[in-house]
Amino acid sequence: MGKQRGTNMDNQQRFVLPWIGKPKPRPRVTKHGTFNDPVYTAWKEDIAEWMGYQKFEIVEGPMSMAIAFNSTNTIVRVKPLPDYGKRAKFLRFDVDNGAGGIMDALEMAGLYANDRQVVDVRAAIANRAE
Repeated sequence: MGKQRGTNMDNQQRFVLPWIGKPKPRPRVTKHGTFNDPVYTAWKEDIAEWMGYQKFEIVEGPMSMAIAFNSTNTIVRVKPLPDYGKRAKFLRFDVDNGAGGIMDALEMAGLYANDRQVVDVRAAIANRAE
């Protein structure tokens, strides 16, 4: 597996992770405690270790992230959004969890049969109500 370097174009960083995406599993709760899928945990640890060999700038504050999945790797683009200011302060959840909740509700309502139909999701924190 060859190393892919992160690139920085106008403060945007791009990484080609040499893994395909994996769905985030739900933890299993038993009378003996909570257990996470060891395959998923190892996959996350492998990516974290790989990122340790890459050159990247730590992003502080608001940012945008674009993730593209394909059959051989995962492309990630990250860009700081310093002009977002304090917009995100009113939310009490992560934007990915908020999007997931809305998607679950829309599926339950019958808008679509299965969330696997959704192949492009964009979620953002707006600075005003529409």
